[in-house]
Amino acid sequence: MSFTQFFENLSHEINDSRTGRRTRIQEIRTDVENFLDKFRSDHQHMAKEQKRKLRSDDKARVKAAHEMMGEIKTRIGGIFSFTHDLLGAFKRDHQNMAKGLREQLHDFADDLHQGGEIFRGNSSASFPKESKKKKKH
Repeated sequence: MSFTQFFENLSHEINDSRTGRRTRIQEIRTDVENFLDKFRSDHQHMAKEQKRKLRSDDKARVKAAHEMMGEIKTRIGGIFSFTHDLLGAFKRDHQNMAKGLREQLHDFADDLHQGGEIFRGNSSASFPKESKKKKKH
């Protein structure tokens, strides 16, 4: 094989390999384009499905939120009612206690007054007796 023949064969091999590479590159390019098209299509389909699911889930979430708000309002109403009843009971107890203390104070003041009359020599005054009402301590 001569030198010229060698370079001529080499030139043909290079040209043939270019054609093969071009063909292979075109196949790869086609495969990538097909893959990207399928990916885009799948992505759009998934996005549509996700939007549909979110819309249907929105209805369920809104319903659940309304139910939860109803429960919260019921509980708050119960707390207000309980607090109102508790404050009413406190007010009644306070009024009863104040009434009892006023009566005790009145009895004590009467006792002091009668004691003062005795010391002044008022003969009609007598030592204080136990209060007609039961004394609360």
